[in-house]
Amino acid sequence: MREKIVPHLKRGHVVVCERFSDASMAYQGYGRGLALRDLERVDRFATGGRAPDLTLLFDLPVETGLRKAIAAKREFSSGGDRIERAGLAFHRRVRIGYHRLARRHRRIRLVRIKPGSTPDTTFENVRAILDGVIRRGNNRARLAKS
Repeated sequence: MREKIVPHLKRGHVVVCERFSDASMAYQGYGRGLALRDLERVDRFATGGRAPDLTLLFDLPVETGLRKAIAAKREFSSGGDRIERAGLAFHRRVRIGYHRLARRHRRIRLVRIKPGSTPDTTFENVRAILDGVIRRGNNRARLAKS
């Protein structure tokens, strides 16, 4: 964070992360059952209290998301990683965690996206959201994809 992200933010750049604090809360807190209060303390320390301006939550049914993730991994490696192999109950808890985070932060920064029927449709949905952020003059947006 301090070595990679902060210098770019200080220069006024937009930083896009595949996973950030919300992912830690969802996977470690809700999925693995670690204490949310402890995770929040660790997160504040690790990030220097910074939070993303926008988190995009691509919201799919658990079974659909796992099927897509494992299929994509098979193209490039041996199949699912330990997260994909954690089971449906774990992934359902993670999804519930993301939904709780979305309710908690919905007016601030977390946007749920229902993926469209095609990748192009989903891309257009994301582009519209990002255009709105940019149009509002948020030239220091720190984006985190969960």
